[in-house]
Amino acid sequence: VVPIIPNHTETQLGAYILQKYERNKLGAEAGIRFDWQDTKAAGYDWTGDYYGGHRTFSNFTYSIGGHYHITDKLTLTSNLGLAWRAPHVFELYSNGNELGSGRFVRGDSTMNSENSYKWVTSIDYRSTFLDVRLDAYLQWVKNYIYDRPMKGQHVTVISGTYPLFQYMQTDAFIRGIDLDMRVRPLAEIEYHFVSSMIWANERHTNNYLPYIPSFRFNHSLTYTPKLPGKFSPWLELRHRFVARQHRFDAATDLIDFAPASYSLFGFEAGTEWRIDANNALSLFISADNLFNKEYKEYTNRARYYAHDLGRDIRINLSWKF
Repeated sequence: VVPIIPNHTETQLGAYILQKYERNKLGAEAGIRFDWQDTKAAGYDWTGDYYGGHRTFSNFTYSIGGHYHITDKLTLTSNLGLAWRAPHVFELYSNGNELGSGRFVRGDSTMNSENSYKWVTSIDYRSTFLDVRLDAYLQWVKNYIYDRPMKGQHVTVISGTYPLFQYMQTDAFIRGIDLDMRVRPLAEIEYHFVSSMIWANERHTNNYLPYIPSFRFNHSLTYTPKLPGKFSPWLELRHRFVARQHRFDAATDLIDFAPASYSLFGFEAGTEWRIDANNALSLFISADNLFNKEYKEYTNRARYYAHDLGRDIRINLSWKF
C-alpha cells in the first residue's frame, strides 16, 4: 500500500517570555513567543511520481489577559492573544485514498501557516453547592486550513472510486459559547452539565465552514455513597444530545443534508476495595450507546457510508500496587 503522505522530518524550536502580576483581587499576565518549524518531505505517490518539498515556518505570537475576583466565589477572566499553527505534513503533501474514511485526500504544498486573533472572556462561580463556568470567545483566523469535499469530483484507484477532498485555506470568523456546570445537592450526589455552541463562517463570502460541530450537551448524575470500611462504590448515569447541523453549505457537501439529531445514553458502576496502604482492587462496568441507537455524527467523514459506533459495554478489573 502506498502511504498517503511521504516520508518526512519536522524540526521545531520555540522560546517565550511570560510576566505575571498579582495584587489583591486583581491579576494580569502578558507573554510573547517565537516558534520555528522546518519540514522536509520526500516520497512517491500512488502514481509512482516523486513528490515532497522543503518548507520553513516561523512566527511571533503574544497574549495579554487578566482576572478580577469580584467576590470570593465569583471571578471574571479575559484574554486576548495571537496564535499560529504551521500546516501539518498531511495537509501539505497528502495524496492518496484514506481507507479509514473512504475518501481520496489531496494536500496543498503552497499553504501558509494559520494566524488567529482570539478573545476569550470567562465568568466563574464556585461554592460548595455549585460550580459554573461560562466561556465566550471570538476568533479571527487568517489562512484557516480545512479539507473541503470537491462535489462531483472523484478519483479512481485499484481499490475503487473515492470522492476527492482538497485541503485549502480561507479567512474565517469563529465564535462560540461553552458552559460547564456542577451541582452538588448532597455530598454523595453530583450533577454535571457541559454544553457548547459554535458558529463559523468564511469572512469574505460569509459561507459556512464545513465540519463544524453542531449544538450539543452532555450531562451526568453521579452517586458516590460514603460507606464504612474499605469499599468505595459509585454509580454514574450519562446522556448526550447532539442537534442536527443546519449551519453548513449544502451546495459544497457530498450530500445536501446533515444527519438527524440524536441522543445517547450510558452508565458506569463500580467499586474500589482498598486492601492496604499500597494495594487496591477496582472493578467497574461501563456502557456507551446503551440502547444501540443508529446515528451519524456530522463531523465524522465516514458518515457518508456508515452509521457511528453502536452499543459498547466494557468490564474492567484492575489492581493497583
